[in-house]
Amino acid sequence: MQAGTQVFPAYFEIAQGLRPVPSVILTDTVNVPVDSIPAGGFIKTRETANPYGSIIAYRWEVFSGSSAPNKSIYPDATSVFHSNAHAPVFGPFPAAGTYTIRYQCLESCCGWSIPVFSAIHVKTDYTGIVEINVNTDVYYFNNTIYIASGNPINAKVKVYNVYGQEILEKQTDGKPVFSINTSGLSTGYYLVKVITSNNTLSKKVYVN
Repeated sequence: MQAGTQVFPAYFEIAQGLRPVPSVILTDTVNVPVDSIPAGGFIKTRETANPYGSIIAYRWEVFSGSSAPNKSIYPDATSVFHSNAHAPVFGPFPAAGTYTIRYQCLESCCGWSIPVFSAIHVKTDYTGIVEINVNTDVYYFNNTIYIASGNPINAKVKVYNVYGQEILEKQTDGKPVFSINTSGLSTGYYLVKVITSNNTLSKKVYVN
């Protein structure tokens, strides 16, 4: 573009370029990509796109059902959850079914992006979703040992002291996060084993 003696090549770069379309990534609480979660569970969200300008605002909305409005006044009164955070966590999802996530970002150069959508399926039937995985985490916090996984866990949890003596054994309850109260344990290191029919995870924790 030329105005008098001035040439503006950047105009053509913006006008002819393809604005990146964001995509939505859904993960569980330990950052494992998922398309389904148990009822009562949570999802973490984030988007992937290289914007032309700085992103200055976000719009996330979650709708019950397999569709969401293409246009909406934020926050939409029919949404189940909404957030303007960069990477929000949504939940708990109390009812089974399909939910649709709608996302838009506001760029400093170009205004609001077109909306993009992603589906999450909430299930009450955990059959077949019972194994620990490489992202399962075992950690201690505030008189509690936590076992957190991307999937509901069906496992025995055994706790051993530094002498190798088993001092606790629990059965998980089929949820993605299982906790053990440690208020009766002495300060020190303990070995926690999470045992399923096909796998065993061992982790040392410090109880104080």
